[in-house]
Amino acid sequence: MKQKIIIGVAILVVVLLIGLGVYFWWPKKIVETNPDLLVCNSACQNYEQCQSGFCSSDGFCRNKECPNEANCQCNTNKTVTVKDFVENFRDGKIDDFWVWNDGGNTASSQSVDYIKEEMLLTAAGGTSQWTSDNSAPTLSFNTKNNFSLEVEFDFDPRFDFQHAGIGVMDKNSGDWIRISRCYDTHSLQNEYDQPNSLYLMEKQEKGVQKYNHVNFYDTKVYLRMKRMTGKITVEYSRDGNAWSTLGMAENENLADEVEVYLFVYSTNPNPVSVAFKNIVYNIID
Repeated sequence: MKQKIIIGVAILVVVLLIGLGVYFWWPKKIVETNPDLLVCNSACQNYEQCQSGFCSSDGFCRNKECPNEANCQCNTNKTVTVKDFVENFRDGKIDDFWVWNDGGNTASSQSVDYIKEEMLLTAAGGTSQWTSDNSAPTLSFNTKNNFSLEVEFDFDPRFDFQHAGIGVMDKNSGDWIRISRCYDTHSLQNEYDQPNSLYLMEKQEKGVQKYNHVNFYDTKVYLRMKRMTGKITVEYSRDGNAWSTLGMAENENLADEVEVYLFVYSTNPNPVSVAFKNIVYNIID
């Protein structure tokens, strides 16, 4: 009986040693035999190349093995291909290709509420996106494709220069084209204008050009943006079914790869929030 116990203990020790050996040796062996696979702390070129995680569009390797994101730097020059998607926030999260930017103000925030099925972007007071100021909080992803982007959101601005909407930006030059629901008493051009409006604007060569705008009282907003190379066409709707064209902006200097972004800002001291309800993105061949 004693001999059987000794043999059993010996077998258990051997199994334990083998298990520990596999645990510590196996990941290293994978990299040695497969040099194209990279582990944490290595620069990745694509999703498949990161063995312990994957590269996201904000330049980080997201995985559970790394002690923190700063130790998992990926190659920020890579291009992430974003495919067609519909985002309705019912799962309480957003996809990893989205990049959050608080605009340098930690009082700005982003959160998802799966009960309300919405994503809330909040801009701190004193934020903006204009000629020399880019402090508006944004949520974005990169693409080289022509596309159609349709969004539904709730926004009720009450003070001058509060904007929320969608746009495209050339990160190298800082040029952008955007459409926003806004409140702006300084843009009234005739007796029929009122401060609640939709505005198509463009920043190019350090100046901002204002295109068409339309009076818009509704707090429920439907916007659609289509990109065909350097041409950006924007449309709006009051019910998500019948669409009207607001205008088109053209910037031939936009890079092939642009940043598609959602934004909100408030130039006055009052913070403001926008609730995005649905986002539909489709690549146009």
